Amino acid sequence: MQGIREEQSGGLSLWRLSFLEDMVPVVAIFSSRRGGISLPPYDSLNLAFHVGDLPPRVLKNRMMVAQWTGLPLHTWIAAQQVHGDRVAVVTREEAGRGALEPYTSLPFTDGLLTRERGITLVAFFADCAPIYLAHPQGAIGLVHAGWRGTAKGIA
Repeated sequence: MQGIREEQSGGLSLWRLSFLEDMVPVVAIFSSRRGGISLPPYDSLNLAFHVGDLPPRVLKNRMMVAQWTGLPLHTWIAAQQVHGDRVAVVTREEAGRGALEPYTSLPFTDGLLTRERGITLVAFFADCAPIYLAHPQGAIGLVHAGWRGTAKGIA
């Protein structure tokens, strides 16, 4: 598909949304579940603490993704993702929230927006839709759009 390219390394697989790079200086990616160290039923590259996987395995999976992408964990900002419509505007002050342990995630939040460089907006998806937002003047966003949040107008 034009504007989306698959990249593989060390058994991991991700897709880079290169079409956004034409608008703003942003790296937009999503991973598959291939690779990683999580055991069944979370098989392979589980990056979500909230599903019951062992936290050390989730953290190791996240570390592998961070190393491969060049997006270090201390720059990640993750939300609690409750299938709602709350969107948070984030800055460097929130960097690291939700990256190393789930209790530091932004509570009751499903969308992240920023104008600051050097931070990584992170969300986790199973059967919900990711929405990537980019504005030519440098604002970016990432939305976890489940059916409840979508019905409430999170987009």
